[in-house]
Amino acid sequence: MNIEQAVLEKLRQLPVDKQQELLNFAYFLYQNNIPKTPLRSVRGYVLI
Repeated sequence: MNIEQAVLEKLRQLPVDKQQELLNFAYFLYQNNIPKTPLRSVRGYVLI
């Protein structure tokens, strides 16, 4: 069994409200894993 199958198996055993909570957490992890591109000012300077 791979990780995806194991997660789906556990997910299906949870009540709907806990499934939603897990989805929210997965989205949180996804958003924090996206590389952020540095912002640039109108003069071309990199803003931190």
